[in-house]
Order: sequence, then structure tokens, then C-alpha cells
Amino acid sequence: MLTTLAMTALLVPASLAGAAPAAHVSSDCPHATRHAVPAREARTMLCVINAARTANGLGRLRASASLAKAARGYARTVVRARDFSHIGPDGSTPDQRVLRAGYHGRGVGETLAYGQGALGTPAGVVAGWLRSPPHRAVLLSPLMRDVGVGVVRGSPLPGVSGGTTAVGDFGYR
Repeated sequence: MLTTLAMTALLVPASLAGAAPAAHVSSDCPHATRHAVPAREARTMLCVINAARTANGLGRLRASASLAKAARGYARTVVRARDFSHIGPDGSTPDQRVLRAGYHGRGVGETLAYGQGALGTPAGVVAGWLRSPPHRAVLLSPLMRDVGVGVVRGSPLPGVSGGTTAVGDFGYR
């Protein structure tokens, strides 16, 4: 049975944003402050997450195909359902979704983000997660070893269009 490390949500509408967000962007993460196709942005987000972990004295996370499958699927779900919550419209929890996707670890953590403009870039999303204590706890948990990131275009918010929605599913065995 999986345990869930943290279940919280981050919502920072672009209208509340100031300057472009700061993040742990290294030269190893090219294009972290730019938009690209969602699959490339997901890979870049993983790079930025690992740069933040390294900067904090932690080991890098391994990319997990099963966690990425769960994250992509859930990112699509929250946009389609316009339901920005860790509990899916079908009542599913992060641990149930990663199990269905084939991840068999001892625990999981999930992060959600939505942003427009600079807040929706890989650097912007990770910077937002790092500014949020519950999200930061997941990203920088020494327990975590695996990660999958899902990125989709669109908003999970009723009446709001555009932007980027991202889900990070983290796990340990």
C-alpha cells in the first residue's frame, strides 16, 4: 500500500504575478524560461527540479515512465474536468492513480500547478512549487527517488483559457 506524502494545490493566476519567477535554473536546463511542446517542457521541469535538489544537497530524481504516465493523465483530467484538486472527479487519489499507471512504491507525493506566461514555463512552475511550503516539502524530500511530470496546455479553472497545467508525481520505493 502506498502512502501519500502531501496533498496540496498551488494556484497563482497570472494576474497576481509580478516579475518573472526565479527558479533554480542551471545551464544544464536550457529553455527553462521558455514555452515549448508539452513533452519537452516536462523534461525541462525534471531538469529544473533536479537542479533545485542538487542546490539543496539532495540527490537527483530518476525519471519514471509510470509516474509520468500518471502525471500526464491527471494533468489532462484536471483541465478537461475544470477541477483543480488532488482528488480526481472520479474520487481517485494520487496513490490510486500511480498504482493504476504501474508504479509500485512505498509512498507518493503530488504537486499541481497552473500558470500563464512566465508562470507557466518550467522555471515558473518549479519556482512556484518551491515557494509553497507543502510543495517544497515534496520536491525536496530526501525520501523521494522517482518522478514523472505531465504538462498540458489549458486551464483547470472555469472561465479561464490558455496557460499551462502541470502535475508532478513523486515516489519512493
